[in-house]
Amino acid sequence: MRTKTAAITLSCAMLFSAAASAQDNRVVRLVGEINNASANRVIAELESLSAKDKDAPITVWLNSSGGYLYEGFRIREKITAIPNKVDIVCGGQASSMAAVLFITHQKTKGERIVFQACDIMTHAPYRKEGNKLVTFTSARDLAESRHRFAMMLHAAANIPYGAALAYFGLNDRKIGLEEAQRWGLIDRLIPAP
Repeated sequence: MRTKTAAITLSCAMLFSAAASAQDNRVVRLVGEINNASANRVIAELESLSAKDKDAPITVWLNSSGGYLYEGFRIREKITAIPNKVDIVCGGQASSMAAVLFITHQKTKGERIVFQACDIMTHAPYRKEGNKLVTFTSARDLAESRHRFAMMLHAAANIPYGAALAYFGLNDRKIGLEEAQRWGLIDRLIPAP
């Protein structure tokens, strides 16, 4: 007997498979941690697909608990720089830096599509010290990073700056899909089967 999660995962995979076939596999997968290796791979795939056809849309399939800030920023900058329409599909989770990539994606660049069973979670940026995650050592660094995230979100979703800043507080903040729709953080919601 399959669990509900397994059934939803299978259904999401089938929908994704159909979408990928329909777009001739112009899909880039960002699954797992956002780090130097995954950022280099995603950027190379985006560049390759764009070079093959600058007019054809590209889909980024996102299922990530987040990762490193600057690698995430590099991915975001590449998505913005290529001429193609780029849709971002959240299938599973978009947390931390992955959530920043998802919710700050420019509407003029493509859609932010989310499956109903997905989770979106934000928080203030952290850095790694060995195996521990710690907040920035300097209040100024933390404030600058929160400001940068809030400005990107403000521009992408036209959310007032103060409300956008609240998404990047020190505590984890799970964003409900109704809230995300109300604020314009997602463009299309795919209901659970």
